[in-house]
Amino acid sequence: MRDQLGWTFSPAPRLYDLRHTFTVERLLSWYRQGEARVDQKIYTLATYLGHRHIRHTYWYLSAVPELLAVGSARLAAAWNRSQGGTHV
Repeated sequence: MRDQLGWTFSPAPRLYDLRHTFTVERLLSWYRQGEARVDQKIYTLATYLGHRHIRHTYWYLSAVPELLAVGSARLAAAWNRSQGGTHV
């Protein structure tokens, strides 16, 4: 498949890398759209990926700095709202 796509990356991407990229991009998209129910949607994503345990899907959240940054920003915003403030 890599040859057919003309990929010349080194090291060569694996099928697993595409799966990981898909999962991370899906999660980032939900967060960027302000999706309030990511905690519920992640179960659908886990089923789609064939994960037997949700922790295998949540691993993607801890493995990518960009996801950590987006998640942290959402947490800070929620904290500020609950405290009635607008600062971090």
